[in-house]
Amino acid sequence: MQGVKLSEIVESLKLNIVHKSTNFYDIVIKNSEVNRPGLQLSGFIKEYPYKRIQIIGSAETAYLRELDEDVRYERLSKVLSKEIPCLIFAHGTEVPEVVKELAEKYDNTILTTEKPTTAFVSKLSQELEYEFSEEITMHACLMEIYGMGVLLTGKSSVGKSETTLDLVIRGHRLVADDVVEVKKLEEGLRGQS
Repeated sequence: MQGVKLSEIVESLKLNIVHKSTNFYDIVIKNSEVNRPGLQLSGFIKEYPYKRIQIIGSAETAYLRELDEDVRYERLSKVLSKEIPCLIFAHGTEVPEVVKELAEKYDNTILTTEKPTTAFVSKLSQELEYEFSEEITMHACLMEIYGMGVLLTGKSSVGKSETTLDLVIRGHRLVADDVVEVKKLEEGLRGQS
C-alpha cells in the first residue's frame, strides 16, 4: 500500500519532536486525511479514526484545561491507547505533562508546530495529497512556456531534446529533460524531474 514515512513529514514540515515512539522511523502514514480528536476528547470514542494523524489545536487544548484532572487523564488515555501515527499540538501549544506521560506509556509520537491550527492542517493536507496522488513516469521533456507547462512526448530520437533546446534559447524554461514524473493533483497535473 502506498504511504509516506512519518519521519519524512516531520522533516518536511519542520515539526518539533516532544516524544519519539520506539518505531518512529518505521511509521508509515497510509491515509491522507487528518483528525482533530475533539469528539474523542469529549468521551465519544466509537468510530475513532485513529489511523489518521491526530491534531490538537487551541480549541481542544482549551477544552482539556476545563476538564477535571481524572477525566482529562481518562479521555487522553482513550485517544493515546490506540496505535495512532502521531499526535501533533499546533499553535505553539505547550504539551501537557499528562500527554507526555501517556505517550511514554503507550509508546506514541508527540510533535508540535508553531503554525496556527488551520494553516497547519492546510499545509499538512497539501503535503499528504501530493504524496498520495496518482503518479506516472514518462520519457519526455517538460517546459514552461509563457507560464504554462508543456510536455513534449514522442518516440526515441524524434527530436524532443532539440526542440527543447530551441525553446530554451528563445527564453523559455526547462523543467525536466528525458524523464518526467507527472502527478495528478486536485488542482491539475504537476510535472517534475
